[in-house]
Amino acid sequence: MSSTGFRKVAADSAADSSRVRTHNLCLVVDDVRRHRRTTRSEISERTGLARASLTTIIPELVSAGLLKEVGSTSGPRGGRPVAALEFDGSHVAVVALEITVGEVIVESVDLGGRTLRIDRAPHGRPIGDPAAVIDTVVDLLLQHLNELDNLSVAFGLCIVVMPAPLAGDPPVVVASSDLGWGRVDLLGQLVARVPRLEGACLLVNDANVAAVAEAAALEAEVGHPLTDLVYLKSLTGIGGGAIVAGNVVTGARGIGFEPGHVLVRSGGKPCACARHGCFNAEAGPEAVLEDAGLGDLAGRAGVTIAVAELVDRARSGDPRTLAALGRAGEVIESVVTDLSLAFDPQVVVLGGYWADVFNHLRVSTDLGLGEPSARTIAWTNSDESLPFVLPGRLGARAARAGAFRLAIDHLLSKPAALHNYNG
Repeated sequence: MSSTGFRKVAADSAADSSRVRTHNLCLVVDDVRRHRRTTRSEISERTGLARASLTTIIPELVSAGLLKEVGSTSGPRGGRPVAALEFDGSHVAVVALEITVGEVIVESVDLGGRTLRIDRAPHGRPIGDPAAVIDTVVDLLLQHLNELDNLSVAFGLCIVVMPAPLAGDPPVVVASSDLGWGRVDLLGQLVARVPRLEGACLLVNDANVAAVAEAAALEAEVGHPLTDLVYLKSLTGIGGGAIVAGNVVTGARGIGFEPGHVLVRSGGKPCACARHGCFNAEAGPEAVLEDAGLGDLAGRAGVTIAVAELVDRARSGDPRTLAALGRAGEVIESVVTDLSLAFDPQVVVLGGYWADVFNHLRVSTDLGLGEPSARTIAWTNSDESLPFVLPGRLGARAARAGAFRLAIDHLLSKPAALHNYNG
């Protein structure tokens, strides 16, 4: 065999060894995360990894700050106490940067999901002026990162959450009717102005990551996975995400499933997209606020504050508010019916402020589509089941919760690299 052949085999062998090592590191991290306090013997039994392998893997993960030893626990069959392990991750932060129609929100958690801090700033909704919004984003993000430095927590990854269709690789904002944007390379501009984001920043659609987070929250309730789900939300517009066979629907160009601009009434109210009768124009927050007599408040104080007032009035039983929500609910139910026929999901989740006023929308929780037994999700070890249409569990934080899941999973997919953040 030629020397060239030997070199190729050696290179391939090294690559295979590295992949196996990374796989085993990830296997142990995932196992400890899921089982909280555990022992080396339990990890070995569940993962199939030999105890000898764990004698090198565990110290490496402890050194990386991903695991920590927490005293001892009873050994098997009442034997002598053995050292216990827990997931740590407190030395690395992931950041979710969410841009809404009225404000910028920057929140960080550590790899264990523990909240570190949250900052907010209004951007004034300068229609058609992305530069002004990006100025606010950069100022707030730099302030936030400085505070993380003061906490001696390393910055790991930032997920930028945008309520707009995205396309391309790396993705760019295609357009935002709510903000009057055309095509904007948001990610590129942020990296150019905040060099720490280079190689450590992802841009995602808000509703897609929110759908994943809501599915995970429901899975935790019922005790088994949800593979097919439609998520619709309203906060400062209408968005949504669809999960089919366990995968988020993005389409051929990344702009799949934008329910806010589904036509619901021919010749209806004008929409910012230049059409008439879109879902957002007929049942979006600005339409509902106007119908409820809160249009002036939205104009003065912003949609976010006006929606909070809408929710308060609904809870206090204000007749005009309840009537407006009921009319919006009729439109929502029509869209839910159409999307259910198109996607045949296990459940439909209404998120954002719709979750807070779910009962006042009067949307049927059982739309009569097919046999109930074919589309209800039973709790583990229970005869009870989820309704077909139900309120979201995570409210306004759903998109950030999804971003954190994505960021943490992304970093922990290569746990050995986290040595770089460990002081």
